Amino acid sequence: MVKLDELKQLPYIVYSIEVDGEKVSFVVESNSPQSSMFAEAQHRGVPIGGPYSAVHHGAHIDPGQDHLHVYCKNNMIFAMNNDGSAHDRSHGTPIPNRVVDGIRKHFPEFTIPPNNFIESAPAEVLTMFFEQLNG
Repeated sequence: MVKLDELKQLPYIVYSIEVDGEKVSFVVESNSPQSSMFAEAQHRGVPIGGPYSAVHHGAHIDPGQDHLHVYCKNNMIFAMNNDGSAHDRSHGTPIPNRVVDGIRKHFPEFTIPPNNFIESAPAEVLTMFFEQLNG
């Protein structure tokens, strides 16, 4: 019988999940179509770099804004409106550089807030009053 550690040395990818305290492992050949399906399942939404992914939502109300929910390993770290302002109480959240790069690449219509930091005001207001806020 081949042990999981030995499989890691072969052309296989081992995926493991834990459900209700029980660990389940899947072994997939690294060059099979199924290997890419399992890799995609590790992200919520669109992979945007490293462990980060984003889900694009349309506006929930009218008037409203499209927004992104950004995840790190399937844990939401923040939500941001199209104009760079906070969504779902994400005020004061710093955005990692890798996430900024991914948003610019995959969601170019979204405005990155000044200094990669989500404030409560829309990005254009923060830009207008940048000197007063940082003076």
